[in-house]
Amino acid sequence: MAFSLGTTGLLMGTMLIFGWIFIKHPPKNINSVYGYRTPRSTKNQEVWMFAHKTAGGIWLKLGAVGTAASILLIFLFERFGVLERFSVYLIYAQLILLLGVIPLTEWEISRNFNRDGSKKE
Repeated sequence: MAFSLGTTGLLMGTMLIFGWIFIKHPPKNINSVYGYRTPRSTKNQEVWMFAHKTAGGIWLKLGAVGTAASILLIFLFERFGVLERFSVYLIYAQLILLLGVIPLTEWEISRNFNRDGSKKE
């Protein structure tokens, strides 16, 4: 059970911490070292800031739901004696949540900005 709780803390904690950082203290300038970096998010400064606020919000929401669901499932799986069998699937689900920020953020960028990075009217 400690392993499952540890991986949950690591994966979901990453989402919660970086979600908060991206909302409150996003990288000020477009860079190649730190931040939400995709071809669309680096078009210009406006898209860059929007992408970080969006990705941060998504990670906070998915991280909170994922943490609660994971802890509940860990205790249920442990109670019924099937934690070893299902812990790998739980980790895969958490990784999907962690990486889910990419298509969701890209979709929001495409809804709000044109391909050249200009704001949609």
